[in-house]
Amino acid sequence: ASGPPEYSAWEPITALTDEFNSNLLDNTKWHDHNPTWQGRQPALFLPENVSVKDGILCLEAKVETVPDAPEGYHSFTTASVKAKSLVRYGYFEIRAKVMGAGVCNAFWFYDATPDMWTEIDVFEIGGGVKGKEKIDHTNVHVFHTPEYKGTVKDHISDSIVWQSPTNLADDFHVYA
Repeated sequence: ASGPPEYSAWEPITALTDEFNSNLLDNTKWHDHNPTWQGRQPALFLPENVSVKDGILCLEAKVETVPDAPEGYHSFTTASVKAKSLVRYGYFEIRAKVMGAGVCNAFWFYDATPDMWTEIDVFEIGGGVKGKEKIDHTNVHVFHTPEYKGTVKDHISDSIVWQSPTNLADDFHVYA
């Protein structure tokens, strides 16, 4: 881990810090699914696609059809881990190896209340998407605040697309 810039005063938030040294997901910190979102269609988030082993949080994508899946969800399943604590801003870091598959690998978080909805995307990577193997999309979204009333389709967004010299799915990398 590289840590926040030396000139900063960021301090770790215990509720959002985890080295995954157990063989179980710490359910005091994390949901093994997203309680407010079933998945990015057509993929359905399933808790059984989340596991922890040897200090690594594993999120799997599987080609499978789930009987009685909600309408619009078919063909495959994926995974999501959601923090039980909300956060609006800060320094965030993850050491991750994205899948070399045609699905979106992402590390992002949001704070959503009736008055405030913001999202920070540290990365969204299509590790196995032809032509996108080296692309990292980062973004900050402001959907609405007490002063600004945006929508999902019409909101404030500031993004950066970074091109890696290597395929991102080939190894672990630190994203911050």
